[in-house]
Amino acid sequence: MNETISQSQKIPYPEERVSTTPYVKASPMYCSNLLQGVAEATHQLLTNSDFAVGVNQSLATLGRVTGADQVYIFEIHPDSETCELTFSQRFEWTKEFVTPQIHNPYLQNQALTAYRISRWYDDLQAGKAIRGLIGELPNGEPEVLAPKQIRSILVVPIPCNGKLWGLIGFDDRHYDRQWSKDEEACLITMAASVGKAIAHQQTTETLRQSELRLQQITANVPGMIFPFLQRSEGSQALPDACSDCRGLFKLELEAILAACGGELIDSDDRKENNITERKQAEMTQRLVQERDRLLAEMALRIRKSLDLDEIFNTTVAEVRSFLKADRVFIASDVTEKGRVVAESVEPNYAPIIDWVLDDQSSLEEMRTLFEANQVRVVEDTTQVTVHPAIASYYRDYHVKAVVAVPIRVEGDRLLGALIVHQCRGARRWEPMEIALLEQLGTQVAIAIQQSCLFQQVQELNANLECQVRERTAQLEQKMQEVQELYELKDVFLHAVSHDLRTPLTGWLLVLQNLLANSNEQRTIPVSRSILERMIQSSDRQLRLINSLLEVHTSEVRGFALHREPVQLHSLIQEIVEDFEPLCVKNQAILINQIPSELSTVNADPLQMRRVFENLLTNAFNHNPPGLTMILRATIEEQVIRCTIEDNGVGMNPEQCDRAFELYVRGSQARRSTGIGLGLYLCRQIVQAHGGKIGVTSSPGAGATFWFTLPFAMSPEAEGSD
Repeated sequence: MNETISQSQKIPYPEERVSTTPYVKASPMYCSNLLQGVAEATHQLLTNSDFAVGVNQSLATLGRVTGADQVYIFEIHPDSETCELTFSQRFEWTKEFVTPQIHNPYLQNQALTAYRISRWYDDLQAGKAIRGLIGELPNGEPEVLAPKQIRSILVVPIPCNGKLWGLIGFDDRHYDRQWSKDEEACLITMAASVGKAIAHQQTTETLRQSELRLQQITANVPGMIFPFLQRSEGSQALPDACSDCRGLFKLELEAILAACGGELIDSDDRKENNITERKQAEMTQRLVQERDRLLAEMALRIRKSLDLDEIFNTTVAEVRSFLKADRVFIASDVTEKGRVVAESVEPNYAPIIDWVLDDQSSLEEMRTLFEANQVRVVEDTTQVTVHPAIASYYRDYHVKAVVAVPIRVEGDRLLGALIVHQCRGARRWEPMEIALLEQLGTQVAIAIQQSCLFQQVQELNANLECQVRERTAQLEQKMQEVQELYELKDVFLHAVSHDLRTPLTGWLLVLQNLLANSNEQRTIPVSRSILERMIQSSDRQLRLINSLLEVHTSEVRGFALHREPVQLHSLIQEIVEDFEPLCVKNQAILINQIPSELSTVNADPLQMRRVFENLLTNAFNHNPPGLTMILRATIEEQVIRCTIEDNGVGMNPEQCDRAFELYVRGSQARRSTGIGLGLYLCRQIVQAHGGKIGVTSSPGAGATFWFTLPFAMSPEAEGSD
């Protein structure tokens, strides 16, 4: 910046508590608050009429939402004498317990090399951020920053007019804070807003200096317009009023007289010109005041509003009124296709709002002119030679004189053009009118950039909010899954403890009873029935442990199958005979309707036996006595479909969906000694054979468990397997 702005604002932070607790990773709520804070800071920066106040308010907002202890802005600039790169602190916000450094002379015009942070300039110039714990920074940087009690830092670049202007820094003096990528992205966006505001401030200051110089020139207009008086005999004279112009032209009157060969005359010789000069001065002063008012209102409107349509429409209306022109409009996209976005036109002439210039040669001509930051001035369209498309445009819209200025900020791309038409006749455009249009073109360009930047921030805000919502939903889903796993773990532990403890408790009671009735005999007789019950209990425990091991093995390595052609009718008949005692005990009927001539299946007979046994046992465990079960098998589309149908209590849809999941037990299990592994192992075995398994049922209507198996392969295929 051309001027040095050093401002510090100290705003209380009531929530501050000094703690040694490590910094916790940002939560979704923090991310949402950060986005809102960046949007609020951007709005403060772009809408405040006082640049310094707007920056300080923005830094205070950023400090609050990020939880940083200190937020500051440094400008990186060449030294005025040595041209070496130096940095100077311009703005600062701190928490109450942090000592401000804005007036520290050691932070003004300090060389980057002296502070061992030369690499920062390269990274910042490339658009990268510097972040991390102070102790992990390289090349002697910790030795410079650690004495300032900084533990963690985030620095983002401030671009201005396509170049690196400076940086925004965020310090944490209490926590070893790891700044996230989301925080870095949000604050880089905010730094871009600061860069745009600085560019606007620089442009505003340039315009102010230009206006001051123009006012000086205007105050001396009489002396400048009539500097030489032509006498009747042909001699020339220079009025002494031109002495007021000495400061502007840096020339003494004698030098001017020597150059023009005239003489200095006194005030008496100019009395006859005073009235005319005074009127001209008053008229010029009124025009300057009106122009200044228009520029000031435009600048204020741009700072207070982000509505481009309102700014465009007000600009063209005010310009047409000030210049007494017949048509004023703003065209955008002149680099691709001329499109009118706002217009103010005299009612007697046709509007141009719907006109589109799509002739590429004409566009190329205007693009070349405007990109060179030149102004197109035509005082009489009938006296110039232009492209046929432009000539047709002049003729159709009765354009007799025209002036067009580019809408752009120095160093940035072309955004459009501000164009004025005179339709009643030819017109001589005054330099002050052209200068006004150029200044307004810059103001409109700033408004466009400001609106685009705010729109980008809004889009970023919306995108990040969407991402936060998505990640929050994912987190909630994961939490729900974890909760279900915890519940499943509790059920599993309860089932395992119950199924292992029950037989052990029975053993203990039997042994204690035998010991109590032994009368201290060395040998204790045990009945056969007790031994059989103990063997059955041991067998159940062994099956339980083996099932757990099988589940683990199947999930890690899968089932090791020993395939061979299997005749299902024979296999099922053996199973039916083995289940005969259980059927008698449960008053159940087991019917084998699998045809003996059914094709063989390519399967592991031992594992297939386990599938049928687990499905039958599941039916016994989850239904009352008197059950009827029918086993069937049919050929369907190159597979054999096996079904076990019963007339039991049935299952609801949720139970059907979860029947084959791990550790799921039926709510109506009666004498179950398992922990929900049987159906899960059935699914694992069937899927290992390349088949599918499922169940169809409804409450009170029984259940039909089904699975599919491939046909037995030919000997050649088996040999190649």
